[in-house]
Amino acid sequence: MPRFAAAWNKTLMWFFTALLPFFLASACGLPTTEYLFSPYDFIYTGSNIRLIHDDRNINGTGLFKGYEIYYRLFQNYDDAKNTLISALNLADNYQDSPNSFMQAALYSLSFRRMLQISPVPGSVNVIDSRPLIPVKDNSVNQFDLDMNTWLFNLNGSLVKVARNNGANVANNADFSLSTCYKSNDPDYSGTDSPNSVYIVLFAVAYGYSATSFSEIFSNPIFIPSSIADYVSFRLQ
Repeated sequence: MPRFAAAWNKTLMWFFTALLPFFLASACGLPTTEYLFSPYDFIYTGSNIRLIHDDRNINGTGLFKGYEIYYRLFQNYDDAKNTLISALNLADNYQDSPNSFMQAALYSLSFRRMLQISPVPGSVNVIDSRPLIPVKDNSVNQFDLDMNTWLFNLNGSLVKVARNNGANVANNADFSLSTCYKSNDPDYSGTDSPNSVYIVLFAVAYGYSATSFSEIFSNPIFIPSSIADYVSFRLQ
């Protein structure tokens, strides 16, 4: 019996020692879950989409990898408006669970992640490289996407973005070519070859957890931020 009591006391001591960091973190007001900050800002300037980096994401943990931009294209204004309303409501409902918002946005509202054209000279292939905007430090805090050329200025290099419509060849995934728009495209709602389209976008910080071996997202920030304003563009 005394031997059992000693073993039990050792077990209790180990248990409370293991929990001590958790209690200390809670008592000091530190977060007990992995967390990313949304982009500092995400705006449409009239010709560019501009994402501003939040330097608090660079915190030495290695969790943060960069930013992703998600989008949905529409021929009809009301369809764009209704999707934006639904997305904003989802974001409000899932403020405490950004990953749950991402699941709903992707599977319920069919948002798609922007992709890149391969940077290899002579290549015209679409590549699935994460994140779209890699950020390793705080040396650059502004990233602009030209809405005329669909070129991103990433750390001094120009990278062309592509639609995530299932096409592997860049000429079939060009945002600006009307011939690339088909009624059965997974990122677009409308008829074939429209003259112009509306786009709803949101950006999130993206990370990967070495603890849970899972992707981590911040809360989203939208363009447009209300139903009054839309990014629309004419197609070639």
